[in-house]
Amino acid sequence: MAERGGCPGRNETAGVDGSHGRGGVAKNRSAFVFAEAVAPTGSRMRFGGTTSLVPSVALMNEVFATALEIQSFCEQRHWRFCFIGGIAVHRWGEPRVTDDVDLTLLTGFGTEEAFAEELLKHFRGRRADSLDFALHNRVLLLVGSQGTPIDLALGAIPFEARAIERSTIWLAGGLHALRTCSAEDLVTHKCFAGRDDDWIDVQGILARQWGRLNLELIRTELRPLLELKGQPESLGRLAALIDRQRTTGSHR
Repeated sequence: MAERGGCPGRNETAGVDGSHGRGGVAKNRSAFVFAEAVAPTGSRMRFGGTTSLVPSVALMNEVFATALEIQSFCEQRHWRFCFIGGIAVHRWGEPRVTDDVDLTLLTGFGTEEAFAEELLKHFRGRRADSLDFALHNRVLLLVGSQGTPIDLALGAIPFEARAIERSTIWLAGGLHALRTCSAEDLVTHKCFAGRDDDWIDVQGILARQWGRLNLELIRTELRPLLELKGQPESLGRLAALIDRQRTTGSHR
């Protein structure tokens, strides 16, 4: 499961390279602007804790180019995957700045090494011990051809398989077809990760998708994951956000 700060099946171990990825690996973020082509008209984009108007610039940025690069690699091998993190937030929630690509690749248990080795033949690892780190933490830290970081979760648990099964193609800006997780599964990922920025993302998804979300599916998927993590109280925090959004009763 994905998102920096925690995901099921991954060790929450701090990385020594100063980056951060799934499983508590820490990653620096530098802001750059998404093109209008992949941002909702009139929307605002968050830069850290603030928002800025999305400039009217129709261009493809490095993150989406890198997403297409890793997507093509996976599709050529008939691997099952979907994008999560900032790319999925851009589709379903309040657009925000991100400088990396997050995805889950379904490897199962016991076959992770073959997938990781194949990826490392074509993408540079961000650590000298990238393979060992990936096998221990279930996240492979890569770099795309343009230098954009890629955090690839080695998915295996049933939720990850179901999230990939439910994933669909998003025609970003009418130009770039990217496979992302559903809005419901993104909320599940975010609530599990549980950092302040994740809860801000959850608020944005609830607001933008209100009336279209399968809330029962979110609760069903999230409950056992939070119990596994030992943080069942996060269900209460989600319920409070849902009640707040129900009061406003609107969607964007």
